[in-house]
Amino acid sequence: MRWLLLGIAVLVIVWAGIWFYLKGRDTSRSPEISEKASRQFLRQISRLQEPVNPSNQILEFSEVELNSFLHYQLNPALRQGIKQISVHLEEQLLTIQSQVNFEEIPLEKGGGKNPLLRLVLRGEHHLEFKAALVSQGGRGNYQILETRLDGGDLPQPLIDLLLSKVLSAKIPGVAPDRSIRLPAGIDQIELHAEKILVYRRPA
Repeated sequence: MRWLLLGIAVLVIVWAGIWFYLKGRDTSRSPEISEKASRQFLRQISRLQEPVNPSNQILEFSEVELNSFLHYQLNPALRQGIKQISVHLEEQLLTIQSQVNFEEIPLEKGGGKNPLLRLVLRGEHHLEFKAALVSQGGRGNYQILETRLDGGDLPQPLIDLLLSKVLSAKIPGVAPDRSIRLPAGIDQIELHAEKILVYRRPA
Protein backbone atom coordinates (compact mmCIF):
# COMPACT_ATOMS: atom_id res chain seq x y z
CA MET A 1 0.00 0.00 0.00
CA ARG A 2 2.98 2.30 0.44
CA TRP A 3 3.24 2.37 -3.34
CA LEU A 4 -0.34 3.54 -3.73
CA LEU A 5 0.35 7.24 -4.00
CA LEU A 6 2.80 6.66 -6.61
CA GLY A 7 -0.39 5.35 -8.02
CA ILE A 8 -1.99 8.52 -6.79
CA ALA A 9 0.33 11.03 -8.11
CA VAL A 10 -0.08 10.12 -11.72
CA LEU A 11 -2.61 8.08 -10.68
CA VAL A 12 1.37 8.47 -9.88
CA ILE A 13 0.37 6.37 -8.34
CA VAL A 14 -1.53 3.45 -9.50
CA TRP A 15 -1.50 4.47 -12.76
CA ALA A 16 0.57 7.18 -12.95
CA GLY A 17 3.04 4.72 -13.46
CA ILE A 18 4.04 7.50 -15.70
CA TRP A 19 5.76 8.72 -12.81
CA PHE A 20 7.80 5.61 -12.62
CA TYR A 21 10.45 6.11 -15.05
CA LEU A 22 11.44 9.63 -14.49
CA LYS A 23 13.98 12.75 -12.35
CA GLY A 24 14.14 16.41 -11.78
CA ARG A 25 15.42 18.74 -9.21
CA ASP A 26 18.18 17.04 -7.31
CA THR A 27 16.21 15.88 -4.28
CA SER A 28 19.39 14.87 -2.50
CA ARG A 29 20.25 18.58 -2.23
CA SER A 30 16.86 19.94 -1.23
CA PRO A 31 16.81 21.09 2.43
CA GLU A 32 13.11 20.22 2.61
CA ILE A 33 13.55 16.52 1.84
CA SER A 34 13.64 14.52 5.07
CA GLU A 35 13.04 11.09 6.52
CA LYS A 36 10.40 12.64 8.78
CA ALA A 37 8.43 13.87 5.74
CA SER A 38 8.79 10.43 4.13
CA ARG A 39 7.32 8.80 7.24
CA GLN A 40 4.43 11.28 7.20
CA PHE A 41 3.69 10.35 3.59
CA LEU A 42 3.59 6.67 4.55
CA ARG A 43 1.29 7.41 7.50
CA GLN A 44 -1.13 9.17 5.17
CA ILE A 45 -0.98 6.28 2.71
CA SER A 46 -1.78 3.83 5.51
CA ARG A 47 -4.96 5.80 6.27
CA LEU A 48 -6.26 4.83 2.83
CA GLN A 49 -6.54 1.29 4.16
CA GLU A 50 -8.94 2.39 6.89
CA PRO A 51 -12.73 2.55 6.44
CA VAL A 52 -13.82 5.98 5.26
CA ASN A 53 -14.75 8.30 8.13
CA PRO A 54 -14.78 12.09 8.66
CA SER A 55 -11.12 12.10 9.73
CA ASN A 56 -9.82 10.41 6.58
CA GLN A 57 -12.39 11.35 3.96
CA ILE A 58 -10.07 14.08 2.65
CA LEU A 59 -6.34 13.40 2.80
CA GLU A 60 -3.55 15.81 1.89
CA PHE A 61 -0.10 14.86 0.63
CA SER A 62 2.48 17.61 0.22
CA GLU A 63 5.01 17.76 -2.58
CA VAL A 64 7.79 17.68 0.02
CA GLU A 65 6.35 14.50 1.56
CA LEU A 66 5.99 12.88 -1.84
CA ASN A 67 9.55 13.73 -2.89
CA SER A 68 10.86 12.62 0.50
CA PHE A 69 9.13 9.28 -0.03
CA LEU A 70 10.63 9.03 -3.51
CA HIS A 71 14.10 9.93 -2.22
CA TYR A 72 14.22 7.65 0.82
CA GLN A 73 11.95 4.78 -0.19
CA LEU A 74 11.80 4.52 -3.98
CA ASN A 75 15.07 5.90 -5.36
CA PRO A 76 17.28 3.38 -3.49
CA ALA A 77 15.26 0.51 -5.01
CA LEU A 78 14.83 1.82 -8.56
CA ARG A 79 14.92 -0.67 -11.34
CA GLN A 80 17.73 -1.01 -13.81
CA GLY A 81 18.35 2.08 -15.95
CA ILE A 82 16.38 4.57 -13.81
CA LYS A 83 17.67 7.04 -11.20
CA GLN A 84 16.33 9.71 -8.89
CA ILE A 85 12.64 10.17 -9.59
CA SER A 86 11.19 13.48 -8.42
CA VAL A 87 7.86 15.27 -8.83
CA HIS A 88 6.68 18.87 -9.14
CA LEU A 89 2.99 19.67 -8.55
CA GLU A 90 0.93 22.51 -10.04
CA GLU A 91 -2.80 23.14 -10.47
CA GLN A 92 -4.03 19.88 -12.05
CA LEU A 93 -0.55 19.33 -13.52
CA LEU A 94 2.19 16.92 -12.62
CA THR A 95 5.81 17.04 -13.79
CA ILE A 96 7.89 13.92 -13.25
CA GLN A 97 11.61 13.84 -13.93
CA SER A 98 14.40 11.28 -13.81
CA GLN A 99 17.80 10.26 -15.06
CA VAL A 100 17.26 7.35 -17.47
CA ASN A 101 19.84 5.13 -19.19
CA PHE A 102 17.91 3.68 -22.11
CA GLU A 103 20.64 1.16 -22.85
CA GLU A 104 20.02 -0.45 -19.46
CA ILE A 105 16.20 -0.55 -19.47
CA PRO A 106 15.03 -4.17 -19.93
CA LEU A 107 12.46 -5.27 -22.45
CA GLU A 108 8.95 -5.73 -21.13
CA LYS A 109 9.41 -9.50 -21.31
CA GLY A 110 12.44 -11.66 -20.65
CA GLY A 111 14.58 -8.95 -19.05
CA GLY A 112 16.64 -8.28 -22.20
CA LYS A 113 17.71 -4.89 -23.51
CA ASN A 114 15.49 -2.95 -25.89
CA PRO A 115 17.31 -2.79 -29.26
CA LEU A 116 15.09 -0.06 -30.72
CA LEU A 117 15.61 2.27 -27.78
CA ARG A 118 19.33 1.51 -27.86
CA LEU A 119 19.42 2.42 -31.55
CA VAL A 120 17.67 5.77 -31.05
CA LEU A 121 18.82 6.74 -27.55
CA ARG A 122 22.24 5.95 -26.13
CA GLY A 123 23.64 6.58 -22.68
CA GLU A 124 22.12 8.47 -19.76
CA HIS A 125 19.62 11.28 -20.25
CA HIS A 126 17.44 13.64 -18.25
CA LEU A 127 13.80 12.75 -19.01
CA GLU A 128 10.81 14.91 -18.07
CA PHE A 129 7.08 14.36 -18.48
CA LYS A 130 4.36 16.93 -17.83
CA ALA A 131 0.85 15.52 -17.53
CA ALA A 132 -2.67 16.77 -16.79
CA LEU A 133 -4.78 14.75 -14.38
CA VAL A 134 -8.56 14.45 -14.48
CA SER A 135 -10.56 12.40 -11.97
CA GLN A 136 -14.16 12.28 -10.81
CA GLY A 137 -16.70 9.74 -9.63
CA GLY A 138 -14.10 7.14 -8.70
CA ARG A 139 -12.38 7.13 -12.09
CA GLY A 140 -9.44 9.04 -13.52
CA ASN A 141 -7.17 9.49 -16.50
CA TYR A 142 -4.15 11.53 -17.48
CA GLN A 143 -2.92 13.21 -20.63
CA ILE A 144 0.74 13.76 -21.40
CA LEU A 145 1.19 17.39 -22.42
CA GLU A 146 4.94 17.60 -22.84
CA THR A 147 7.92 15.27 -22.97
CA ARG A 148 11.45 16.62 -22.85
CA LEU A 149 14.81 14.90 -23.15
CA ASP A 150 17.87 16.80 -21.92
CA GLY A 151 15.80 20.00 -22.09
CA GLY A 152 14.58 19.53 -25.67
CA ASP A 153 11.16 18.45 -26.94
CA LEU A 154 10.76 14.90 -28.22
CA PRO A 155 8.98 14.03 -31.50
CA GLN A 156 5.65 12.22 -31.09
CA PRO A 157 6.85 8.87 -32.59
CA LEU A 158 9.61 8.70 -30.00
CA ILE A 159 7.17 9.62 -27.23
CA ASP A 160 4.88 6.79 -28.35
CA LEU A 161 7.84 4.41 -28.29
CA LEU A 162 8.80 5.43 -24.77
CA LEU A 163 5.25 5.04 -23.53
CA SER A 164 4.79 1.62 -25.09
CA LYS A 165 8.16 0.17 -24.13
CA VAL A 166 8.84 1.86 -20.81
CA LEU A 167 5.41 2.46 -19.34
CA SER A 168 2.40 0.75 -20.89
CA ALA A 169 4.21 -2.55 -21.40
CA LYS A 170 5.15 -2.62 -17.72
CA ILE A 171 1.77 -1.52 -16.38
CA PRO A 172 -1.14 -2.60 -18.59
CA GLY A 173 -4.06 -0.19 -18.55
CA VAL A 174 -2.14 2.98 -17.72
CA ALA A 175 -2.06 4.38 -21.24
CA PRO A 176 -2.81 8.13 -21.52
CA ASP A 177 -6.49 9.06 -21.90
CA ARG A 178 -7.60 5.62 -20.68
CA SER A 179 -10.01 5.86 -17.76
CA ILE A 180 -9.23 3.65 -14.78
CA ARG A 181 -11.01 2.97 -11.51
CA LEU A 182 -9.35 4.60 -8.51
CA PRO A 183 -8.46 2.37 -5.53
CA ALA A 184 -9.21 2.54 -1.81
CA GLY A 185 -12.62 4.19 -2.15
CA ILE A 186 -11.06 7.27 -3.77
CA ASP A 187 -13.62 9.45 -5.52
CA GLN A 188 -11.37 12.23 -6.80
CA ILE A 189 -7.75 13.35 -6.80
CA GLU A 190 -6.87 17.03 -7.12
CA LEU A 191 -3.40 18.33 -7.91
CA HIS A 192 -2.53 21.76 -6.55
CA ALA A 193 0.64 23.78 -6.19
CA GLU A 194 2.85 21.73 -3.85
CA LYS A 195 0.11 19.36 -2.68
CA ILE A 196 -2.30 16.55 -3.61
CA LEU A 197 -5.82 16.31 -2.17
CA VAL A 198 -7.46 12.88 -2.14
CA TYR A 199 -11.25 12.71 -1.68
CA ARG A 200 -12.82 9.40 -0.61
CA ARG A 201 -16.41 8.22 -0.91
CA PRO A 202 -18.28 7.47 2.32
CA ALA A 203 -19.00 3.77 2.70
